[in-house]
Amino acid sequence: SIYMLGGLTSSVASALLHSSSTVSVGASGAIFALLGAFGYTMYCNRQVFNSGVQLQRLGRMLLINLAIGMIPGSAIDNIGHVSGFVSGLALGYLASPRFYSKQYGGRHVYINDPKKVPITKLKTINKLLFERSLPSSK
Repeated sequence: SIYMLGGLTSSVASALLHSSSTVSVGASGAIFALLGAFGYTMYCNRQVFNSGVQLQRLGRMLLINLAIGMIPGSAIDNIGHVSGFVSGLALGYLASPRFYSKQYGGRHVYINDPKKVPITKLKTINKLLFERSLPSSK
């Protein structure tokens, strides 16, 4: 779903922010959305996964891609890339698991805490507000 929503978001942003004569094709906006969601997940869980190096590498790769896109005549859609990445960050915020580490049997075990995931909170609020209990049919 991150791939699809990120691709859709980057395509719409690209179409809205480019001139009408610009054509943009490809799945790179969706790929950047996946990178954004991955980056957010690693950032949220950086103490658990010790992901500082991975985040630095991701940042360097993104900067290199943006720099290549700024070369005149490169025909690379930086608007699609940036909007895909930003939508991935937003979707990552909503759906990324939040892990914590626990000692179990002499080993570290990583456990997801679904109560800390915003989309889980939205589902709970939706359930409380909109789902009504049906009378039992006895």
